[in-house]
Amino acid sequence: MNAQREFFESLATGWDALQPPERGEKLRGVLAPFAPLLREARRVLEIGTGTGALLPIAREYAPHARFVSLDLAQAMLARAAARAPFAAFAQADAQGLPVRAASFDLVVCHGSFPHFVDKPGALAEIKRVLKPGASVLIAHEIGREQINAIHRQAAATVIHDHLLPSGEETRALLTAAGFVDPRVDDAPEHYCAQARVPARGEHALVAENISTRYGDVFALRDVSLTVQRGEMIGLFGANGAGKSTFLKAALGLVPLAAGTLTVLGNVVGGARYHHARPRIGYVPQKLPGGRFPVTVRDAVAMGRYGLAGMGRALTARDHALVVSALEQMRIGDLASRLAQNLSGGQAQRVAIARALAQEPELLLLDEPTASLDRAGQVELARQVQQLNRERGITVVIVSHNVEVARLCQRLYLFDAGQACAIDSIAELGYA
Repeated sequence: MNAQREFFESLATGWDALQPPERGEKLRGVLAPFAPLLREARRVLEIGTGTGALLPIAREYAPHARFVSLDLAQAMLARAAARAPFAAFAQADAQGLPVRAASFDLVVCHGSFPHFVDKPGALAEIKRVLKPGASVLIAHEIGREQINAIHRQAAATVIHDHLLPSGEETRALLTAAGFVDPRVDDAPEHYCAQARVPARGEHALVAENISTRYGDVFALRDVSLTVQRGEMIGLFGANGAGKSTFLKAALGLVPLAAGTLTVLGNVVGGARYHHARPRIGYVPQKLPGGRFPVTVRDAVAMGRYGLAGMGRALTARDHALVVSALEQMRIGDLASRLAQNLSGGQAQRVAIARALAQEPELLLLDEPTASLDRAGQVELARQVQQLNRERGITVVIVSHNVEVARLCQRLYLFDAGQACAIDSIAELGYA
């Protein structure tokens, strides 16, 4: 362990033992193509080991920006021996750094941090602290093969699985985490990748002339609609008009007979759609029944198990997200209650909390207020609107409730498997 500790400590002091003196000049060359990003940024987070090597150079391009440096060397030391999954920003709270949600215009990752981008939660955490439309930049001033050789030689028994991913792997990881427009330069002499968080107004869902059918009967026929990121839209219409089928088609649960459906930048049914699916929260019209004795807290935690992976215990961050979801849906006082003993309205809130625990970018709700009285319907609809406004979650909600319609930014009316945008609630016929 002494050699391993020395390796990480050398990272913490700026990699002086591992890299040539001209490191600064090389970093300047790597950052030069991204100078416009730095010039436009007003708040920049620098993440790495031995932070500070990049800082003076970045300041040349962004003299008016405020920089926050997060040195993760100590976090690496603490986790190295146990080979624990790397938790990004584990040190931020301990250091008292102002690393908050949607607060940075640019995050620059360098040093050893890029080797951990494939670890659970790392890119998700970076995305969380970026503003809509902001970018992440992953930079190395030497080539991937060279830096991986250094890691193998220095501490093979500890970080053999913490090698810098290939350009294609990094591109896939960024896409899976919800970033868009990933660009990777995996050159022999340097390595850099850049991607951005989707801006509000970009499309979260695009349906182009889609049709579905059950046997010979069409459930959807030539439906085209768009949902922009950050919107809350409502799908209305009579029972059997195709609203629920549309949500199931967006989830890949109902095959398309014609047309194209793109969700969070991935074509449903395409090779990469599985990257989008974990970022979609879904609450079905009919909640699962059964008498299995599970607490409300455990029911909400099920939203994290699919992301953690089979057989893996939930982390402290997972549990914190479960608590947050319970609080957001105002059911924290029910955490220890058995889910099977809840009322219909309470069960709906638990289902939405479970979806929120996934940290969804897109929330699909199929008549979430159906089992509530009028007052409960309005309260729950406003809670969903609050999630949309405060957390930026895109919401598609199926409803028959005029109160829900008033909270939506746009409305679509479904009729006999077809859909059209409407301009006013009066067109629903029951305002």
